[in-house]
Amino acid sequence: EYVELSVSNLMKNIHPTDSEVKSFYTNNISSYTQPAEWKVSRILVALPTRSTDSQKKLAEQKINMIATKITSGVDFTSLAKQYSDDQATSNHGGDLPWQNLAQFSNVWKTILPTLKRIGDVSSPVYMPGQGYEIIKIDAIKPAKITPFSEVKDKVFQMYRQQQAEQKFTDLSDQLSNLTYESPNTLEPAAKKLGLTIQTTEKFTQSGGQEKVTQNPKILQAAFSDEVAVQNNNSDPINLNDNDVIVLRAKQYIPPQVKPLDEVKSIIE
Repeated sequence: EYVELSVSNLMKNIHPTDSEVKSFYTNNISSYTQPAEWKVSRILVALPTRSTDSQKKLAEQKINMIATKITSGVDFTSLAKQYSDDQATSNHGGDLPWQNLAQFSNVWKTILPTLKRIGDVSSPVYMPGQGYEIIKIDAIKPAKITPFSEVKDKVFQMYRQQQAEQKFTDLSDQLSNLTYESPNTLEPAAKKLGLTIQTTEKFTQSGGQEKVTQNPKILQAAFSDEVAVQNNNSDPINLNDNDVIVLRAKQYIPPQVKPLDEVKSIIE
């Protein structure tokens, strides 16, 4: 026999109000927000991985020269085609695909939000492991929040899932303590935690017909000396991160030698 504690079963008894679900949505609004995205072009003046001081100086002079041309009104796309060392984008004027902030390097994560208008161009920036870079803002997609009405059912399920997981963590500890303190019965734990003591059909070390008695973890625990011989509760058995079982042997039949008459035909 056994008791089972699972997130899925706990969820069945969690019935939040509309107010609780709406509050959960508000507190986790980032989960329902499509982040802002930027379309940028780049000009890269590359540096070798182990660049010398003179190489760094020449690269710095080159990027500053390009920046001066941009300031004077020379077309960014033309300059990218002429000077950029980024072979993947230079032929396309430095054009890069849409990216959200998380996809940019740490250096650009702090600079991008300061470039607020289409056409804004950054100052030259040193990129460790790459070289010097200038980017131009080609387009911006603002962050978009999905209205509560469109995700209400999803929020409802996520709220129930989170609450069940938190409860599962607490009750798992209680289950472990209660079944340890009363090693010869599951009743105190079942009563305190509101769990049902379930009983399986008889099964062998090879397993049984029910799903639970086909689980290798269950079989190992059921036929352990602690459970089968000493008749104690098992330790908590984690079937997965959200499902735990404690079992005990309601009846244990030790291995027996069959009479010769029953196996004589097999031997012959």
